Amino acid sequence: MESKVRTTLKIGERSYSLKISQEDTELVMKAAELLNEKFHEFKLQFKSSDAQDHLAMSALFTVTEQLKKTSPEESDMNELLSKVEEANQELMKVMKG
Repeated sequence: MESKVRTTLKIGERSYSLKISQEDTELVMKAAELLNEKFHEFKLQFKSSDAQDHLAMSALFTVTEQLKKTSPEESDMNELLSKVEEANQELMKVMKG
């Protein structure tokens, strides 16, 4: 049976308590670190938006970047990436006001 550990991560302006496998701990912490870096970038860039907007944009940006790095063999993944990029552009327009 896989060993689970309790970890508390701060993402954005909230703390989250998770139970994750021991082997995934470092990866999850790195993911939270990357999200927080983007969160703070969006927070500085869009001061009028709230934390939820910053976190949503951070997640969207991070997933989009990850999708770009993978080499999908199915056209469905390319279509998904295109839609995510379109959504990202629309959210950027809304956040800029």
